[in-house]
Amino acid sequence: SVVRNAGSIRVDLREVAALGSLSLEANAGSATLWLPNRSLTGRLQANAGSIAICLPTGAGLHVDTHASVAASNDFGSHGLTRTGDTWETPGYAAAAVRIDLTAEANAGSLSLDSKSCAG
Repeated sequence: SVVRNAGSIRVDLREVAALGSLSLEANAGSATLWLPNRSLTGRLQANAGSIAICLPTGAGLHVDTHASVAASNDFGSHGLTRTGDTWETPGYAAAAVRIDLTAEANAGSLSLDSKSCAG
């Protein structure tokens, strides 16, 4: 569980051997999150901030967004399919690694940002 207020943070979980669940909150700040190549559930919240999600190659992603009027994401431009407030990568159900997130953005943004994930 990580909370960042008025600043930026980089959370790299790529080498984490075991992770039951995840909670990340960015308030008036930004976060870059590298997810591990293993199935997990988690919660993301961006309040007047942003979270860049770095997804492992081949992992399936399911994101249940609780969108507000002032929220944005770029999931559609990365090939995710939207059903109501849910976004999903093609082939999610058959993926060996499935990442299931609940995400909320209040005057904030969520992205699958390859530029932020390069580092």
